[in-house]
Amino acid sequence: MNYSPRMIQVGISSVSNPDNAVDTDPLNPYMSSAASCCFYLPAHAPAPLQVKLEYR
Repeated sequence: MNYSPRMIQVGISSVSNPDNAVDTDPLNPYMSSAASCCFYLPAHAPAPLQVKLEYR
């Protein structure tokens, strides 16, 4: 949800696999949206999953 008066876009990617990434649709001011499909989570992770979150 974008509660600000400026357009934003959010993206998430896996630190260990940059091909596992997704961006949200651009969000106009005071608008909501769901993330585009699909960011894959491992069935078993030996350590905490590290992700990179980008806010544009």
